[in-house]
Amino acid sequence: MAGMTSSTAVVVGAGTMGRGIAQVLVESGWRVHMVDPMGDAAAQGQEAVQAAWARAVARGRLDAAHAAALEASLDAAPDYERVEGPPAWVIEAASEDLELKRRLLAELESRWPAGTRLASNTSSLTIASLQGGLRHPERLGGLHFFNPVPRMALVEVIASPATGAAWTAAAFDLARGLGKTPVPAPDRPGFLVNRVMRPFYAEALRLVEEEVAPPEVVDAVMEGAGFPMGPFRLMDLVGIDVNLAVTAAVYAQTFGEDRYRPHPRQQMMRDLGWLGRKRGRGFYDYRPSTDLPTEAPPAPPPEAPRSGGLVAGSPAFQQAWRRLSLPGRLSDEPPEPGLLRFWVDPDPGAEPPRPAGPATLLVVDGTRQHVEPLAARWGRPVVGFDPALVLAGAKVMTVSGYQGPEVAQIFAPLRVVPVEDAIGHVFSRIVCSLVDEALRFRPRIDPAVVDRAVELGVNHPRGPHAWLGRLGAERVAAVLAALRLVGGERYRPSEDLLRAAEREPHASLAERGGI
Repeated sequence: MAGMTSSTAVVVGAGTMGRGIAQVLVESGWRVHMVDPMGDAAAQGQEAVQAAWARAVARGRLDAAHAAALEASLDAAPDYERVEGPPAWVIEAASEDLELKRRLLAELESRWPAGTRLASNTSSLTIASLQGGLRHPERLGGLHFFNPVPRMALVEVIASPATGAAWTAAAFDLARGLGKTPVPAPDRPGFLVNRVMRPFYAEALRLVEEEVAPPEVVDAVMEGAGFPMGPFRLMDLVGIDVNLAVTAAVYAQTFGEDRYRPHPRQQMMRDLGWLGRKRGRGFYDYRPSTDLPTEAPPAPPPEAPRSGGLVAGSPAFQQAWRRLSLPGRLSDEPPEPGLLRFWVDPDPGAEPPRPAGPATLLVVDGTRQHVEPLAARWGRPVVGFDPALVLAGAKVMTVSGYQGPEVAQIFAPLRVVPVEDAIGHVFSRIVCSLVDEALRFRPRIDPAVVDRAVELGVNHPRGPHAWLGRLGAERVAAVLAALRLVGGERYRPSEDLLRAAEREPHASLAERGGI
């Protein structure tokens, strides 16, 4: 298939993604026609792109003359009448609806000759499912951009078995020419990043539904662990309807795999029209007329405990504890009689540590066990915490069980966030599920490629394989095993995760919680 030498591209769809794709094409030297037959959508899309350039001029990031030249290279219309000659590329960015996309792509195939390459920006529908109605499926592949397109570096390049090799090579060249980082993604429901990312949203929604923590607490914990946006802020940015459509598409295409089940809360919000930032209301309220509560001023850091404490755990955990400048001495130091006020034990145990006297506050892993039964059994206050937040170097700490003032002293300077006494707390439940999803991914992909794609596609501070190395496979598997007891088979640790745990020193099945 010979490619067009034209520098003209057509973007079909003037929504958030279509206008973003059109913007980066124009900024890279393309003449772009943005087409959308829905009312004045095309004109609104063009105005939005022009407004972005105007803001860049006002901030001194773009020359006014250059902005005018860019505007001259972007045409928007409800039809194709002003497209002169066959374009080199036609990129479909319509709604995530299989039948709509199939009809549209069949029309685009018949409109232009074989040299015009077709691409879909679908975020979840397989390319093979879109090629079924085409006479020449080799002309079509996937170019999955990420929102917001001008800022996000990643483009997933998806080729089905029917996609031509020439298309794939040209797609990589196009993405690089736009200043993006192309990553090959298999033609699977959700491709690579959206497939791996499903637990980031699904577990957050379940945490709220199960009343473990409200959305603002979930977001605060994840952002305190280094994520630029918590799952609820991110869903509001992407669009709750878009996120729901992707989840529903992956769920349907995997024949009802429970890990991808859509959540009723998202459906309810879509029905109400609470779609996130674009509608002024989602999980948060963005309407300017609404009196939003102001953030409370930061509380002064609590004083360090006036008497000593011991910190148990692996060398990696103790080193991480020290890096965070948390109080207490390492457990290999002998306690001073009468001065042991707290004992931090990141590993679950049946009995309290021997050096702990009756006045010692016990701080135990609350992600693999409930602490309220321990408090009743031991007849003393017990604090549950998330050791993974220490290993992650986070700025927050979730705690369950006892909530006395000395808890904040033990974890100073971290911000202490109370949550319900629930397995996994917040961070461990979400991140451990995310890690396991990446390990389940088939076909197997170089872990460095997976991590780079996730970091670029959604700005995560680490990819799932890097989180696995930081937290340890034994801990990830143990948290999921504990979650499985209360949440069912969707938390069953994958075989690859169990193998990784078995390779770690001193990680027996019994130590992983009886998997």
